[in-house]
Amino acid sequence: MRTFVRVPIFLGAFLLVVGAMAGDLETSGDDSGDSVNVGLVKSGYAAFAAGDMDGVVGLMSPDLVWYEAETLPYGGVYHGPDAVMENIFTALGRDWSDYAAEPLRFIDGGDHVVVLGEYRGIHVESGGRLKTPFAHVWRMEEGQLVEFHQFTDTAAWLAAADG
Repeated sequence: MRTFVRVPIFLGAFLLVVGAMAGDLETSGDDSGDSVNVGLVKSGYAAFAAGDMDGVVGLMSPDLVWYEAETLPYGGVYHGPDAVMENIFTALGRDWSDYAAEPLRFIDGGDHVVVLGEYRGIHVESGGRLKTPFAHVWRMEEGQLVEFHQFTDTAAWLAAADG
């Protein structure tokens, strides 16, 4: 149980440092002044929100490595867009209704983009409601998403799944 307390504290400190380092590179959601990589990441969230999974997959490198929080039912490391679609996006669609991963803030780090946002949804079986923050760290190469790391409150996910 102590792990759930330490992870958010560590994550908060990490994000403060990243935000301080990014300085004026931070963007809040408008498209003016976005770097190519921030624009790429924003287009992925927009495609996901619109249900355009082909659009999401089209942004991913065939060599994508996706790190999902280990203690989640979908946790683990996935290689390639097909593995992400099958093990994460299809599972999320099956297990959650009204699911959203809403980006609230983008931090431009060059070939890395940090996205702070909020997950929301209703677990299909339990009826439990999910509302918890996330931090996503994306790495891009040659106009494609090549790496993803998820940081979130896994206890909130598990509690919502339990109802």
